[in-house]
Amino acid sequence: MRTIIKSKSIITISFICLFVKLLSAQEYPVDRMYLHLNKNIFVAGECCWFKAYNINVNTKTNSTISDIAYIELLNDQGISIIQKSLPLKQGMGNCGFRISTELPTGYYYISSFTNWSKSVNPELIGLNEIYIYNNNYPTVKNSENEDLSIEKNFELKLLSEAQNSVFLKENKLEIKVKLTDLKRRLRFEIYSTNTSSKALKFSLTGKGGSQYSRDFNAIDSISIFEIPIKDLKGNNHQLAIKNDDNQTICNYCLHTDLSTFAGSISKKEALHLNQRENRKLKFSLSTFRSLSDTLHLSATIKLKEPSKIVRESNINDYLKVLIDYPAHTFNELLQNKPTLNSNWIATTNLELMAAKQPSYSQIDASKYPEKGAYILEGRLLDENEKPLKNQRVFFSKIGSFAETNPEITNENGQFYFNLPITKGLHDIAFQTRDQDSVKVKYRLKNKFLKKAIGINRMPTPQLSMKQEKFFKDKWENYRIREIYKTNDYSMLMDSTIYRSEKNFYGQPSQTYSIKDFITLDSLPEYFHELIPTAKVRYRNKKYSINVFNPKAKMVFTNRALTIYDGIIIDDINKVMHLDPQTIDHIDVVSSEYYYKSEHFYGIVHIVSKSHKCELQELPINTERYYLPLFMSEIAKINYQKPQENSPDFRTDLLWQPNIELTKDRNYEIDFTTSDLKGIFELTIEGISNKGEAIMLKQDIIVE
Repeated sequence: MRTIIKSKSIITISFICLFVKLLSAQEYPVDRMYLHLNKNIFVAGECCWFKAYNINVNTKTNSTISDIAYIELLNDQGISIIQKSLPLKQGMGNCGFRISTELPTGYYYISSFTNWSKSVNPELIGLNEIYIYNNNYPTVKNSENEDLSIEKNFELKLLSEAQNSVFLKENKLEIKVKLTDLKRRLRFEIYSTNTSSKALKFSLTGKGGSQYSRDFNAIDSISIFEIPIKDLKGNNHQLAIKNDDNQTICNYCLHTDLSTFAGSISKKEALHLNQRENRKLKFSLSTFRSLSDTLHLSATIKLKEPSKIVRESNINDYLKVLIDYPAHTFNELLQNKPTLNSNWIATTNLELMAAKQPSYSQIDASKYPEKGAYILEGRLLDENEKPLKNQRVFFSKIGSFAETNPEITNENGQFYFNLPITKGLHDIAFQTRDQDSVKVKYRLKNKFLKKAIGINRMPTPQLSMKQEKFFKDKWENYRIREIYKTNDYSMLMDSTIYRSEKNFYGQPSQTYSIKDFITLDSLPEYFHELIPTAKVRYRNKKYSINVFNPKAKMVFTNRALTIYDGIIIDDINKVMHLDPQTIDHIDVVSSEYYYKSEHFYGIVHIVSKSHKCELQELPINTERYYLPLFMSEIAKINYQKPQENSPDFRTDLLWQPNIELTKDRNYEIDFTTSDLKGIFELTIEGISNKGEAIMLKQDIIVE
């Protein structure tokens, strides 16, 4: 038996200026992250696996605005514990992290965002609450005077369907909004206690540019407007009241969702299995009764968790309600949402809700999506921390290829460079060439959160005996898995260094391989005797290199650009004292070369055998970094049948983040139960290519 539950229509009134920003700037889309976790309650030492869905706030479909997501594990004080960057393909990606065995018992939060969503408005982050149990570090009790909530400056009021109205009060105005005529009309009643006779203007503006406006006088005790629901284009509408000087008195957002829920929320009949029984479950589009032709899903089977420990969200809650609200309100909405049955399937939905959250956002040149590249953003400062504007900054990648990019700092000393979306340690350097007499500093922007956003801390839960037993059993099961090495992950020692695979100057004019020549005592000798297109001079105890152009039959009077393993070298003495037997080859570009804003009179690139730029001292005003991108310390291990006499105490039977269903492609999940008896839960979540929320739950009873 399958139960399909469709959500009721909802109407939400909110003071969320985030919406106002979305309404007033139609020229750009906005994305927001949703995470499907493998579970919500963890034992310290276990792995948290997740599937990230980057969703376009306007269309509710997968967003391709950004190609990089940022994931953080935060404690209940907002301190970042784990930070991960994740590449996205078609707005989706999956990864995981291991929870430290040193973390104490308590509530934690996983924040998720893109650089675009966070910079447009920090309230656009996603937020998942989890609970971690550590038998070695029990819960730290909250002090009696401790404020469990970060200041959030919002009010939340949920009203019953019977009330079917909400009062908003501001600036001597009271606005009552209600549905009438069998939910076919939206009625606004404006009550005024203002004795002014000035005319006021009421307006309701939709995303599509549709507008409803009426003039009224504040001296009137009540003004009434009614709008047919069918005339409301889109879900979000800016409700504003202005005076005759065009000054805003009230600024609200009206969020309406009165259509029948498009999507599938399914509850399948419980499945009864034996211990260590293998089962295959097949799924197709018809399983979910979707109207779309492609579904992107993720699936997990876990030991069923006790309710009311974690404020759990699902893809339906997110797409229908949470996606349109700031991070501050997430936990309040989840805590106060309508009654859910024991299987966490919504049987009703919010009818009316009022929330207050002033939150403005602005768009400027410093806010950008990361599309096709990881963007390195930084500032060039002097010793007194003052920005250096209009200065040349060179970004170089260390290795056998010279990939150097010049940029000019802006008025704030900022510079921007692109890195490929490639997993590994990126060996990079920043340099300036115009500030030899001034010591400069580079400040790279941290893409992660500077402070916690949206955390509404929960008090220490008072566990029932049944809940305490659940945690104790999970801890013992984890310890047994550790002893018998039957966990579902392996540790990675990934130290891959990503290096460039191309020269910015293309093919050199000449390449001189040191091994092709007789052995000489010093590098200057190789230049003098064997490399005719690069002339080394030594004057006043300083070396210099000038390039000879064979076509023009002349030596450039300006010095050549000299590079060693990708780093620009202005003080040639730093490389001329190197052992020539450590050098692999030397590239020479024997002509003038124009590159972006730069003009080079020939290029000489000295490449070592190690490609690591192993200098005793870096050039002046050069800083070198090993930047880890998209790296993971763990890998998921597929189920392996234990030996006959070995116990199998897995509480997680399945995690499959990459499920795609189409008209021509079905999917089969394959899992095996463990030695544990009890109720497990299959959860499949995802989104269709048309923006439908897809969700299926099924109990699996192991006997």
